[in-house]
Amino acid sequence: MSGHLIDQRDIRLIVLVADGLSISKAAKAIGVGQPGMSIKLKQVEKALGYDIFIRSGRHIVGLTKAGRDSIEAIRQIDRLFAGIQGRDAVVSRLSRHDLVKSITNDLARLSDLAAKGEQQ
Repeated sequence: MSGHLIDQRDIRLIVLVADGLSISKAAKAIGVGQPGMSIKLKQVEKALGYDIFIRSGRHIVGLTKAGRDSIEAIRQIDRLFAGIQGRDAVVSRLSRHDLVKSITNDLARLSDLAAKGEQQ
């Protein structure tokens, strides 16, 4: 896993792309441009240490085995972030930072598990 910390927006991006299998639809939902979103998605996959999506040319056509193995955990993390947003007044910046570090470590463990699964 690279030194890049995965943040809430990264997690949301993965979920939106997985739900619609479309970077452009995800970009529109978040309100950013598609080219930047494509670059960001590759950075997130690099940070995780594995590809989540199967690509055919410029299109997302499915989830890799590692993506299928980790998508539910990623969805749970997305829901955790959504819950934190709802309680933002009581969650300090330090707590959010600690949560991001914890989630990044969890994703690193998922990456290790996915890599072991692909070796089998």
